Amino acid sequence: MDPADQTPAPRGGKRRHRTQALATGALVVAAAAWGATSFIAPTDPVAGMIRATAQAALVGGLADWFAVTAVFRHPLGIPIPHTALVRRNKERIGQTLGTFLKRHLFKRAEIFRKVRSLDIAGRLAQGLSDEAQAFALAGSLVKTLPALLSATEDLGAKTLLRDLLRQPVDRLDMPGVVADLLKGLAEEGQHQALFDRLIGFAQASLEANHEHIHKTVSARSAWWLSPTVDQAIAGTIVATAQELLTHLADTHHPIRRRFDQEVRAALAGLPGRPSYRDTVNQIVSRLLEGEAVRLTLDDLWSAMRQSVEQDVSAPSSRLHAITGQALRALARALKEDAVLRERLNRRIAAAVLAVPWRSGIERFVAEVIQRWDDRATTRRLERALGNDLQYIRLNGTLVGGDGGASDSSGDSGVCPVTVSFPVIADRCAPRCGG
Repeated sequence: MDPADQTPAPRGGKRRHRTQALATGALVVAAAAWGATSFIAPTDPVAGMIRATAQAALVGGLADWFAVTAVFRHPLGIPIPHTALVRRNKERIGQTLGTFLKRHLFKRAEIFRKVRSLDIAGRLAQGLSDEAQAFALAGSLVKTLPALLSATEDLGAKTLLRDLLRQPVDRLDMPGVVADLLKGLAEEGQHQALFDRLIGFAQASLEANHEHIHKTVSARSAWWLSPTVDQAIAGTIVATAQELLTHLADTHHPIRRRFDQEVRAALAGLPGRPSYRDTVNQIVSRLLEGEAVRLTLDDLWSAMRQSVEQDVSAPSSRLHAITGQALRALARALKEDAVLRERLNRRIAAAVLAVPWRSGIERFVAEVIQRWDDRATTRRLERALGNDLQYIRLNGTLVGGDGGASDSSGDSGVCPVTVSFPVIADRCAPRCGG
C-alpha cells in the first residue's frame, strides 16, 4: 500500500467523519420520526405532517446516499448498473484529468507568466548578495568541475574541442590571412633576405663545382682545342657568374628592384587566384585533422584537467575565489539593473518551456492513476471530496423534509417543519403563512 494511503489526514479525516455521522444521524432521525408517527399516532393531523416531512426527508436522504455511494462503489455491495463509477472508469478518469491539466492548467502562456512572476533573478541577486552564501555556492560549483570534466571527456569532449577550434578557423578567410602574412614579410624585406641567401648559396656552389664546370666545358668543346683553352673558358664562366652574383648582392641593383616589384605584384594577386585558395584551404584542413593538432589538444585538455583538480583540492582555491567574486558581481549587477533582471527572468521562463516535459503530463497522470488499485483510487478521491459529498447527503435529507413539509402544510396553519427542522424555519415560513 502507498504510504500516503496509510497516513491519515488528521483534521480533514475527522471533519469528514463528523459530517458523515451528521448526515447519517439526520437520516436515522427521519426514519425514526416516520416510524414513530406511523405506528404511534397514525390519525393525528400534526403527526401526519411530521410523518410526511420525515418520509420526504428519508426519501431525499436515501436518494442522495445512493448517488454519493454509487460514485465510488456498489451500494450495499449490490452490482447495480452504472454504479462504482470510479472503479469502472479509472483509466478514463486518468486520461481526462491529464488532458485537462495539459490543456487548461499547464498552458505555455500561464507557465511563462508564473515563472516570470517568481522573479527568480531577483531572488538570486538577494541570495548571492550575502558573501557567505555566494562563496558557499561557489565552493559547491567548483567541487563539481573535476567530475564534470571527466564526464565530458567520456562524452567526446576532445573531439568537441577540436570541432570548436575548427569552427572559427573555417569562418576565417585563411587564403587572405596567408596572403596578408606574406605581404607583411615582404614589407619587412624578408624576400630580399631570402634573395641574399640564394646569392650566397650560388656563390658557394660555383666555388665548389669549379672542377666540374671545367670538365663539362672540356667535354663539350671542339677536339682541337687544347686543355689550356678549356680551362680558361671554364674560369671565365665562373668569374663572370661570380661577378654577376656580386653585383646582385647590392639591394639597389636593377635586377633586385625588379625582383621586389615582381614579388609584390604576385602577392597582391594571390587572394584572387582559385588555385591558390584551394591549396591553402587544403593545407589548413590537413593541419587541423593531423596528428600534431590532435596531440596538442590532448595535451591541452590533460593540462587543464590536472590544473583544475590541483586547484580544487588546494586549501585556497583560486577557482573558488574567482567563482565567488563572479557570483557577487552578478548579484550586484542584477540588483542594480532592472532590465538585466527582466531579461534573465524571461530567459529562465523560456528555458523552462524549452524542456519537453509538458507533452508528457497527460501520459504521466494517466499512467500514475492506472497503477493505483481500485481501492486506493476510491479512497483518495473520497478523501478529497468526502466532506462535501457528506454535505450533499445532509442537504438531501433537509431539502426532502422541506419539500414534504410544504406539501403537507396546505390545510394547516401550523408548519411542522418549524418544530422538527428549525434550521430551515425561515425558508419554510412564507409557504406556511408564518
